[in-house]
Amino acid sequence: MGMVTPPLDQFFAFSEADILIQRGDYDGAEAATQRGAEMLDQFKFEDLKFLVEMIQGYIQRERGDYAGSSVGFRAALERINHSVLGGSELYRELPRLNAELAESLVGVGDLERAEKALAEGFKLDPSEPLLWVSKARFQFASGLPQLAQASVNYALAIWKDADPEFYHLNEAQSLEQEIRLSLTD
Repeated sequence: MGMVTPPLDQFFAFSEADILIQRGDYDGAEAATQRGAEMLDQFKFEDLKFLVEMIQGYIQRERGDYAGSSVGFRAALERINHSVLGGSELYRELPRLNAELAESLVGVGDLERAEKALAEGFKLDPSEPLLWVSKARFQFASGLPQLAQASVNYALAIWKDADPEFYHLNEAQSLEQEIRLSLTD
């Protein structure tokens, strides 16, 4: 960030927030997100405000507030769906955001809405591994561990060549182990 002159350095605020979330510094992530939101307001980048809502969704989920997290992810999805940047790169985020929304809804126990979020995501990209991991969480919470095992294994097959430190890979491996252990009990 020191190499980029203000105000352009503020464009890194959302990346900084993501890093801080991974480090468990949720207050710092909120502060970085606020700086990013101010920059978006300053430059009138309305269509990028989904970043604020998305990051808030991640922060809330990490804090255990699944209901608040689902509000953030749903708002991000709505903003992208109503964006004037049709056909842009933003639409590529929709399947992953549906996966994140479904995960938060499973966390709060709203399986019906989680299933709808998954269906929407799969309509957009049935090969998105995060959707398969979220589907596995949904199936596991629904009492279908064998189906959950198959879904998480599908995601792991897609990520077979992924960096072993990749966060989502590690999450999927943990879920796979949890499901496997439940099947042996």
